[in-house]
Amino acid sequence: MKSAEIKNGKVVNIILGCMDGHVPVDDGVVIGDCYDGLCFYKQPPDIPGLKASKSERINRDWKNSNKATFVYAGQKIACDDDSRAAMDVLAGVIAMTGDFPAAFSRMWKTQNNTQISMPDIASFQSMYAAMAEHVSNNFKQAQTLKAALELAESATEIEAINWPTPA
Repeated sequence: MKSAEIKNGKVVNIILGCMDGHVPVDDGVVIGDCYDGLCFYKQPPDIPGLKASKSERINRDWKNSNKATFVYAGQKIACDDDSRAAMDVLAGVIAMTGDFPAAFSRMWKTQNNTQISMPDIASFQSMYAAMAEHVSNNFKQAQTLKAALELAESATEIEAINWPTPA
């Protein structure tokens, strides 16, 4: 036999045995359950709170995915803050001068430390476009998940909404 200590309509402790001031319970009652003086019941989920938490998770996953790798020329290219800054600086120089900086090796290092040739501006633009597509696809994914989140009506539906695991 178990019994529950109730405070403000909630189970705050469960003990083995009977005790004055405690209510007899079965194995289905857990700490946090509600008690109305007659019956135990589960606290209804806080759907707005769950949605807010899931939305924050989607934003974190979106940000992390933007900083992950993208594929160009069959290779994974890093898209972390430093790599992205290097691409943006190079793109800026090309936009201002119409050419690569003199010191640029015309190579780009991949995630696995191999090198991809960048013989001309068009090859760099192609890589930059692949990065832009990566970021755009992540935005679309985040918006799709947030639209599903808006429609979710239960904790189970909210829990099922997740950023896809990379292949």
